[in-house]
Amino acid sequence: MLLVSVAKILLMDVWKLSPSDRYTTLIVLGLALLAVSFLYTRFGTVIRKFL
Repeated sequence: MLLVSVAKILLMDVWKLSPSDRYTTLIVLGLALLAVSFLYTRFGTVIRKFL
C-alpha cells in the first residue's frame, strides 16, 4: 500500500506542482521513506507480530 501511494505521488501529483513545491514534496517524501525504512529495520519483529 505504501509503494502504491508513493508511486501515485511520483507519477501523477508531483508534476502538477510548481518547481519549488515539487522539490519540497520530493524531499519530504524521501525523508518519510527513510524514516519508514529505519523504523521497519529497528522494529521489524514487532511489526510482523501485528501482521
